[in-house]
Amino acid sequence: MPWFHLMHLLVQPEVAVDAPGWAPILFAGGAFIVVCLVLILMWRKLRQSEQWRDDQETPDDDDGR
Repeated sequence: MPWFHLMHLLVQPEVAVDAPGWAPILFAGGAFIVVCLVLILMWRKLRQSEQWRDDQETPDDDDGR
């Protein structure tokens, strides 16, 4: 292959920006919402786990011993 054809294959085409300007803002907002939901769910699970552990440590004495 001649040098010209080799260089022609290696040249990067100009990339046209097809995405609108608000797309990164929307993506960041969606990512923020997902992170907030994960943190809220983790917090609720930790509270549920603590409550379950507390219930395990203090058994109910129904017969009064």
